[in-house]
Amino acid sequence: MRPMESDVQRGVLEARCGEIERILAGGGAEGLDDSKRDALRAQLQELRSRLGATLPAGISATVGRPPASTVKVAVGVAAALVVAIASWGLYRRFAQARFTVVPTPRPSGAVDLTPFVRAGCTQTESAGVVDCGGALPPHACEHMGGAMVYGDPLLAGLATVAPIARCSESDGRFSGDRTPVPASDLPRFGGGMAGPSTAAFVVVDGGKLVVIRTRGELAARFAPVKTEAQALAFAVALSGGQASFDPMSADRSMLTPLVPVVEGTKAVKTAGGFRVNLFEGDVFGCGPKTTYEFEVNVSTAGQVRAERTRALYSEQAGRCAD
Repeated sequence: MRPMESDVQRGVLEARCGEIERILAGGGAEGLDDSKRDALRAQLQELRSRLGATLPAGISATVGRPPASTVKVAVGVAAALVVAIASWGLYRRFAQARFTVVPTPRPSGAVDLTPFVRAGCTQTESAGVVDCGGALPPHACEHMGGAMVYGDPLLAGLATVAPIARCSESDGRFSGDRTPVPASDLPRFGGGMAGPSTAAFVVVDGGKLVVIRTRGELAARFAPVKTEAQALAFAVALSGGQASFDPMSADRSMLTPLVPVVEGTKAVKTAGGFRVNLFEGDVFGCGPKTTYEFEVNVSTAGQVRAERTRALYSEQAGRCAD
C-alpha cells in the first residue's frame, strides 16, 4: 500500500490534478491529439490514486478506452462491411428479378427394358434399372459392386433403331482390381465416393447384349442423325454434358444469375446437323459452385464437338458433395 502523502505533497498533487482536469474539460486541450489526452488521463488516475480519491465523473470513464482514431477506423470498417453485404443482397435480388428462364419440352415416353430382360438381365426393384451381371461379359458395366444397366429417356431417339441403355464402368485401378480397363473414348467421370468411372452403353442385338465403349461404335450403329431426338441422344451420350429442361428449377433463392436469360435444353437444326445446349457444373468439393452452358454440335454422321460457352449461374451456399 502506498504511504500517505504529507500535507504539502497533497497540496501539490491536488493542484496538478486540478490543472489536468481543467485541460481535459476543454481548457487548453484543443491542440492535444488522442495519445496525449490518454497520457493525461493516465497521469490523473495515478495522482488520484496517490491521494486516495476517485476520478471526477466524465473522466474516469475514458481511461483505458482505445483512442478515438482507432474507434473511428473500426466503425468505418464495420459500416463498409454492412454496406457490402447489403449491396450483394440487393444485387442478387435485382439480378433474380431481371432473370428469365425459358423451359423447353422434356422428352416423353417410358423406357422399355423388356428386351434386356429377355436377353438375360434381371429386373430390379427400380422400374428403370436391370441387373445384367449374368448376361454381360466379365467385368462389363461393373461399378460399385454390380453390373446395373439404366434406361435413359434421353436416349429414346436411338431406341427406334435398336434397344439401348447406359451403364458405368469403374476404373479397376482405383478399386484395386487388376483387370485391364477396356479401351474407351466415351466421357469419363471422376471424384466422389464411387471413384472414377467411364460411360458405356448396352445394345440388344439379335437377342444378345453388346457393350459399346467408343464413339465410332455408337455412330456406326445409330447414324445418320436425322431428328432432334437423335441429336439430343448423341449430345448427351458423347459430350459429358447434362440436359436440363427447366434450369434453376430448384431453390432459386440460393442461386445468383450471371446472365439475363437461360433456355432449357433443346436441339436446333443447323447446316451440318444440329446444335444442342447442355449444362455442366461443379459437382464435387465444397464452396460456391458454378453452372456453365455447354454447346454441342452434332453432325449428321454422329460426330460430336462440345465446348463451354458461358457461366450461367452460381450457387453461393458452401455445401459439400462427395
